[in-house]
Amino acid sequence: MNIPLKYRKIVSGVLIALIMSLVMSFTMTEVTMSFSSHFIVTWMRVFMIGSLVAIPTSLIVSPMI
Repeated sequence: MNIPLKYRKIVSGVLIALIMSLVMSFTMTEVTMSFSSHFIVTWMRVFMIGSLVAIPTSLIVSPMI
């Protein structure tokens, strides 16, 4: 995939934020409730909330670093 240079930082920030929030939400949901019958639904809800926090944070903080 060839991403234009001016969008490369935004795309990488969003992808990193999504992957991190996916892994972290899975881990924290599993630690909190183990694998119960509502695990997938709870995990996806926590992932969506985490993504709403992670994406703007990634886009704001990464240029500062």
